[in-house]
Amino acid sequence: MAKFFITLGIIAYIAFMLWLIWVIYSRMTARKIMREGRNKKNFAFNYMSTRFSRLNTLRNVKLLIRDPKVQGGRYIADIGLVFVNKGGIILIDTVPGSGFIDITEGGQWNRVINDKYYTFDDPYFKSKRNVHALKTFLRSEGVENIPVHDIVLFSGKRVKFSKKIDGLVTAEELAPYVSDINKDKFLTSGEIRRVVKMLKKMSA
Repeated sequence: MAKFFITLGIIAYIAFMLWLIWVIYSRMTARKIMREGRNKKNFAFNYMSTRFSRLNTLRNVKLLIRDPKVQGGRYIADIGLVFVNKGGIILIDTVPGSGFIDITEGGQWNRVINDKYYTFDDPYFKSKRNVHALKTFLRSEGVENIPVHDIVLFSGKRVKFSKKIDGLVTAEELAPYVSDINKDKFLTSGEIRRVVKMLKKMSA
């Protein structure tokens, strides 16, 4: 019996050390991506899949939404990047570029850098539309009571906002914001796997 517990202890120790090595490696890799990969198209996917979990991070998610309120009763929603974890489902929409972000809720925003102005549509319009589409999809699949969060991520190295809005984050704020969401444990590990599997299966 003593040999059994010694063997079990050795196995547990090895498993812990492997987990610790993985955590250290993933954090180092995530920091490297943060330093060097912000200008890449897949920055948010690369960072989230390394910093948190590649198994729970899905990119280019497109879902068939059945909605009797729209013409034809259905449409394809380009949801984009999705992260599923204990806090629920998180949609992340990335806006590239550095500068001062002048925010006009419901209207056009301006990005100012080196005395140049770049105008773009309110990214929350697309983000909230995707949240609504995903909630509609979940209801049609009989999945209820899963929180759906949206994040608008500005990936530039020097970003400042004219005001703060919930879900509006810089790259440095992304991991703490996601970790804060995950403090509310709505989904178990098994439920997370089932939601991820469903989204992969149903993605167009």
